[in-house]
Amino acid sequence: MRGPTEAENDSSGGPVHGDVFLVSGGPTSSTEGEMLSVNSENLDPFDQMSGPTEAENDSSGGRSGCGDLQRKQQLMLKKRRVLSALARLENCVEDAKRRRIIKRQKNKRDERRTFAKSMLRIFRQLSDQRFLEAKEKIEKVLNESLQEQYLSDEEK
Repeated sequence: MRGPTEAENDSSGGPVHGDVFLVSGGPTSSTEGEMLSVNSENLDPFDQMSGPTEAENDSSGGRSGCGDLQRKQQLMLKKRRVLSALARLENCVEDAKRRRIIKRQKNKRDERRTFAKSMLRIFRQLSDQRFLEAKEKIEKVLNESLQEQYLSDEEK
């Protein structure tokens, strides 16, 4: 039987890309083993950060860590679901903020519009009043001038 590989002697405890492990205790005899290859593409980044598992630390080299691996995969799946749910929640919060901002801007536009309309109405009323006042003054002046002209024509 072979001795421990560099990865097994590695102080980090985690598998390194391309490392090969000798696993015994399978259907073959104890002198013959299966070769397992570990690729870094198959490893989850959270898995690499968590450190060695019981299966990696198992000195017997058997397959007793399969349950641990499944449990770890289930935990990682739950973690991903929670993270995706949090991301969806953050998106909902951002959307709600965006909708509130848009609504506030719309309300401000509406307030400005109603203010502008009321100001226009007031200006029209003022201009109508001024127009009427000016019209009255012009009529008064015309009437006075017509009366003066009429009087002057009568005197002649």
